[in-house]
This record gives sequence, structure tokens and C-alpha cells, in this order.
Amino acid sequence: MDSNAHGTRPRPLRIKTLTIALISALCSTLFLLIASSASTHASPLPNQQSRTSFAATHTLTKRAPVQPEEPLYALVRRLLPATYHSHFEFALKPDLIPASSTNVHDTFRILNGEDDVLVIEGATLSALGAGLNYYLRDVCQVELAWSGDRLDALPTVPPPFKNTKEVIRASFVPWRYYMNVVTFGYSFVFWDWKRWEQELDWMVLNGVNMALAMTGQEYRMGNTQGSWGFENDTLLKNDWIDRQWELQIQIMTRMQEFNITALMPSFQGFVPRELAEKYPDTKFETASRWVGFPDPYTTSTFVPSTDPLFATLSQQYIQLQRSMYEARGISDTQAPKHYYLLDLYNELQPTCMEPDCLQKATSGVMKALRAADPKAVWVMQGWFLVSADIWKPAETKAFFDGIRETNDGRDAFVIDLYSEVIPLWNSTEGYFGIDWGWSMLNNFGGGQGLYGTLPAISTEPFAGYNQYPKTMRGMGITMEGINNNEYLYQLVFDIPWESVESTYPPSSIHATLPSTNSTAPQLNQTAFDGANHLKSYIKRRYGPEQTTDAILEAWTTLSQTVWDCGTGQVAQSKSILDFAPAIDMNRTVFMVSTFWYDHEKVVRAWTQLVQATNLSTKPPSRSLKTSASRPNILFNVSSFKYDLVDVTREVMAAIVLPGLHLEFVEAYNDKDLKRTRSIGNLVLEVISDMDRVLNTHTHFMLGPWIRDARAATLAKGNATLAPGMERYADYLESNARNQVTWWGPAGEGSLEDYGSKHWGGLVKDYYYHRWQIFVDRMVSAVKQGHPLDTETYLQDLMLFESAWQKETTCLGGGCSLGAQETDEEKFAVDPVEDTVEVVQDLWDRWGQMALRFAKENRK
Repeated sequence: MDSNAHGTRPRPLRIKTLTIALISALCSTLFLLIASSASTHASPLPNQQSRTSFAATHTLTKRAPVQPEEPLYALVRRLLPATYHSHFEFALKPDLIPASSTNVHDTFRILNGEDDVLVIEGATLSALGAGLNYYLRDVCQVELAWSGDRLDALPTVPPPFKNTKEVIRASFVPWRYYMNVVTFGYSFVFWDWKRWEQELDWMVLNGVNMALAMTGQEYRMGNTQGSWGFENDTLLKNDWIDRQWELQIQIMTRMQEFNITALMPSFQGFVPRELAEKYPDTKFETASRWVGFPDPYTTSTFVPSTDPLFATLSQQYIQLQRSMYEARGISDTQAPKHYYLLDLYNELQPTCMEPDCLQKATSGVMKALRAADPKAVWVMQGWFLVSADIWKPAETKAFFDGIRETNDGRDAFVIDLYSEVIPLWNSTEGYFGIDWGWSMLNNFGGGQGLYGTLPAISTEPFAGYNQYPKTMRGMGITMEGINNNEYLYQLVFDIPWESVESTYPPSSIHATLPSTNSTAPQLNQTAFDGANHLKSYIKRRYGPEQTTDAILEAWTTLSQTVWDCGTGQVAQSKSILDFAPAIDMNRTVFMVSTFWYDHEKVVRAWTQLVQATNLSTKPPSRSLKTSASRPNILFNVSSFKYDLVDVTREVMAAIVLPGLHLEFVEAYNDKDLKRTRSIGNLVLEVISDMDRVLNTHTHFMLGPWIRDARAATLAKGNATLAPGMERYADYLESNARNQVTWWGPAGEGSLEDYGSKHWGGLVKDYYYHRWQIFVDRMVSAVKQGHPLDTETYLQDLMLFESAWQKETTCLGGGCSLGAQETDEEKFAVDPVEDTVEVVQDLWDRWGQMALRFAKENRK
């Protein structure tokens, strides 16, 4: 017996295969499990000496429309009211980039045209998208975000552009890139085309011109393995794999229309163990173990990049991918460069760490890529260098020296994955002269905690650029999961455009811009005003008239607390709600259980947001009252309701629950049965109330996640499952459940609860029951006068978790045996109550307790 509830869990029956969502979510080491493939659709990385070639080379392939600006007009028709459809004139003008400038790589210009038409000119299609967004944000005062938009608040008549001069904005980096390899698992895995189209429109408006394109990789891997002579023995249904490939064709087609450069995965070297039988002369190697997972899921077989077979398989991959895309009308034969993502040692220990070995390994990769495709550019994440105990200066330099053997390293690009917390560019001399990009990672596992390093995000990109202006070639966001900390992601995409600007002299819309041979006005670097940027963002997000001084003050406070983590911790904190309950819940490694900010300030900011709802009394009942019936327009703004839920969730999970847990343990240690039972009930009540508020917004609900997983089996246009597909829908649901809980085989590895979420339905149906088991066992221990029986408690916990993993629902169009038609009541897919009413109710109930715990935390 042990009075501490820490212990080793009993091992349950082992899951025989890692699931789809998990495979997609494996942190880069995913490539151990899924052999990746290479695409050939990409645009060229511009060199420092040729400014105008960047815009020119962003014109691609036979799928491009007759008028290159047509995709922008189509976007306007998709998003904006009919009165806006003829309001814009888009003009692609590559020579808009001043030839004499040293810090301008992409430009847009906005000016008034004839007959109230707004003219938006851009050096690239991405610049045109950013220019359109400038008008929507700065003139129309609306903001598009993952949590919602205010396009329904657009004036009926397009507001005029009141500037008397043309406004020019420019990007000081050529690339604005998006996505992490694992975002496809934590966020994108069950998306359909409708949702992807929304994301692609958002990307265009934010000037994104480089993005990962990994959807459908299972289809491509299967074809490649088929070429090796192995049968397709995957447990995944070919139907789902085929649909993912069709979805990828739609995504790639749209990306190509907007000339968004696709970063496609390439051959990583990992192969089926059986391949050794086919190539007995090759010396295959075994990768190091990853985060403690057992052999079926790690220690994979790989071909060393120095072996001729690596080059052979790379060529097979690339040629097969090219033929597959060309068969669907997607080609990039005219593009000067093709971009391949290849992470050689991400979170792995190389088999040989001698500098000479490392240099030969990377040299082998470059030679293999260039042999397969003379236009190849090797793109990698710099994340592997965080293992400083392995990657010392000599070893790091040798790694990049191997790359520099080919074209002096000009055919490589390093994504500095976590620049805002663990910048690696500044300890590698700017990656030893190889092009690189500054990135914000922000979260692991798609965690939802309010977290950020705003001071670093607002300043460090400039530090990197000022030190290495010739090789810092991009900025981007590389979060593991989206739908969190939205302002920070928007800020990263705004910085390149916000910080370089100029105004040309007034001219007619038909005037000729300065040619590359003339003296063009120099665009000047301007100071970035972070405080005003945040205020402008909030006003667009909620509406200028609805955004009070108190709301702005609340967000200023939050920006100086939750978004100002200066402790040096390497990840966001994680609430004790997410972990298996225990007596000692002080987690001190990686995603720690303590929160760095001033709790009292956060509670007061929460109070200001709640008071902005102008509800002085609680509603008469908890029945759903639609916000549309209220006169305050703020109640109808999805992003405002999202923020109310998010900040309420943060206070409950980071302040109230930990405070109650401490008091609960104190009562247990004091053997005070009455107090133990009373506080235990409060613990369960606060968790139940968290579930209630989360269920008021679809971005905080488990139901849509499971619905979309099961719906992935539906035939296009059908609302119900085809006969025989129920079991496969159950399989996809098990993927969805596993990723946000066990994250793999239970009791094995170190990633349980890594992908945890604060979602309505998950909190009540999973976390609540875990805590209920804990509270009951603690109360029983006090009642019986003995310490908590940790071993029995953990066994009970495992029995519950195992059973929950196997449950299935009817969501998404089909039921399996044993599922209940009332599943939607259990895991709602639409908001259950009104956000404002519930938040007000929770503030009335828990506000004073939150403030008390916050003040105690200060002491």
C-alpha cells in the first residue's frame, strides 16, 4: 500500500496497431511508421540577388486559369456578399517589387480606381490575397479566424478606401509558411473538402505561400510499397485511403491555383523489415527507441542514406509521385525548384555520431535527392537539434557541411521549428549559411492552454533577420494543433507585412510603376507597435462599436500574463484535469502542472470579459436562449463567445480545480471525513461545470470530432453508412478517442494524455469519471481509516479507461451493434446552452473562489 497515488499501471491488452489519427500525429518520428512520399509541385525559393524572379516564378503549370487573378475573384464570390463581387480589380504585377530594395520580397498596393472600384495590385497571388485582407481588416473592420468571423457584419455597400495615396505593404521575407507534420493528425485528420476550402481561403488572405501537403500519403505509400513486391496488408480500408487521395487532389489543385508552394514529404529511409529479404546485400540499420514505445511501434528498420539503395528508393518515390500527380493533371515541370520535406534524425539518436559519419549521411541525402530530381530542395525541421546533449557544435556543423557540399547549401531550407522558445538559428551561426525560417510552435499535442511568449514573438524575428538578412528567408507557424491562442498565430503572419511599408506618390491606376532599371522608392523598415496591433485585432474580432475600454484592458492584461511566459519552460502548462488524478500532481517536467502567470490578474481579466456581457442577474433558467434574441450584438459574435469559453476554461482548469485539489488532499491528510467528502464533491462539480461551458461552443466539443471521424467512411453525398462499413466507422472512432486520451497502447510509452483536450463531452464522460473514481477511493480511505490503496485505485482507473476506449456511438451517419441512438445527447455536435448565460452563471458560482485561490497563489 502507498499513501501516494503515483504508481505503475497494470498493462492492459495491447492494441495491435497504431491508429490512423495517432500515426498522423506522431511528432515527426511519424516517419518511422509511415514511409513518406515526395511531390513535385512547388514554386522556387528566390535567391537574394534576384527580386523580380520570385514573382515571376510563382506562375505555374497547365492548371492555371486563363486569367491568373481569377482565383482571387472566385475567393471573393465564396466569402463576401454579392454587393462586393464587382468591387475589386486584381492585377498581378511582378515588377511591383522595387529593384533597389534589400528587404522587400513580396508587395501589394491598394488604390482607388474608377467607378468606385478598388484596385489591388500584387507582385504575387499571395500578395493579392494579403492586400484583400488588408481592405477587409483595416477598412471593413472584420477579422477571419478559426473560431469564426464577422463577415455577416460587412456593410451592405462596400466602404470606400479613403486614403488619398496608394498604400503599399511589403514582406521582408519571401516565404510565409504554415503547418507542422503533426497538424495533419491533431487537427486535419478528419476534415472534408468543405473544411479544407475554408482553411485554404484563410491561408490566401494571410499571405501564406508555402504549406505542407501531406493528406493522402497513405495512398502514395501503398503504391510505393506495391512496387517493392509486397501485398497491401494494411488494416486501413482502401476506401478511406482512396478518398484521402481524392481530397489531396482537390487541395493540391487549389494550392496550385494560388501558387502556394507545396512541401511534400520525401523518402525518409524507413522501410518494412521484410525489405531486407529483397535486398540481402544492403546493410539495414535499426532506429533508436522513441519515447519508450515497444518494438512494434518503434526501432524501425531504415536504409542508411550512404547506401546506394537509399538513392534508388528515393528515385522510385519521386518518379512515382510525379506520375501519379501528372495523371490527375497536376504538374510542375516549369517550376525551377521542387521542395521535399525530409527529417533525417528528428527525435532519434543517429547510429553514428562521428562528424565524418554525419557529413556523409547528409551528403548522401542531397546526392540522392538531386539524382532523383535535379531541381530538388531539401526542407527539414531544425527540431532535432534540441537534443543538445547529442548535437554538440562539431556534430552540428558536420551535419550541415554535408549539405553544403552540393551547391554550397543553396538547395536546402531549415524550418527553425520553435524559434520563440528554443531558437536554434542563433547557436548554429544561422544554420551555417543555409536558408532558414523563423517559426512559432506554441503548443504540443494541440493543447488548449492560454500560452505564449509575446515579447519574443514581437522582437526575435527582427533580431534573426538583422543578424542574417541573406539567409532568413521565411516566417511561419508550426503549431502541433490549431484552434488555440489565435491572436499569436495571426501576429506571426502580420509581422512581415506590418513592419515594412511605404507610400508611392499619387498616380492613376494605369500609371506605370517604376521599372527594375529605374530609381524606385525605398521601402522602409518601421517599428512594430505591438500594443496597438492587439487593440486593433480585438476591435476587428468583436466589432469596433462593441469593443469597450474594459474589454481592451482585459486583453492587455491577458497579453501581459498568459501570453508572457518568461520562465523558460519549454512547453505550455497542462492542467491537472488532464492527468490521471493523484495525491501528488506536481508535474515538473515538460508540460508542467504549474502556471507561470499572476493568477489574480487573470481572474480580474476574466471578470471584465464577463461584465462586458451586461448581464447583472442570472437568467431565470438554464434552458437554451439564443443569442440572436438579445439586443447586444456582441453576444452574436462567435469569436467573442469562443474567447469567453476559453478564458473561463483557463480559470477553472488552472486556478479553481488545482486550488480545490490542494484543499481536498489537505482534508484527506487531516483524516477529516466530512471535509474530504464536501471538497471532493466540489471538485466534481467544478469539472461538471467546465463541461457545461465547453458544450456551448463547437470548437470545444468532442461530438464534432467523433462525428467527423465516423463520417469519413460515408460515401460522397450519402448521410448513412454503406452496408458493412459500421465496423470501419467504429475503427475510426477508436482512433479519435485514443488520440485525445491514451495516445497509443495504454501503459506503454510516455505520451498518455499528451493530446488531451478540454472538450465538452470528453470532460464529463472521461475526465469526470476518472476524478470520480479518485474522489470515491480517497473518501473511502478516510472513512475506513487507512491510506489510499494505490494499486487497486490504478486498476480501477485502467478498467474504466479501457472500457471507454472501446465504446462506440451513432454519430456520423451509422450505428454499430450496441451503440445507442441517444449518442448525440451524450456527445452533442451543436451548442447545448448559450455561452453568455452559462459563463455568467459560472462566474456567479466560482468567481469569488477563483479570486481567493489566486490571492493564495500569490503568497
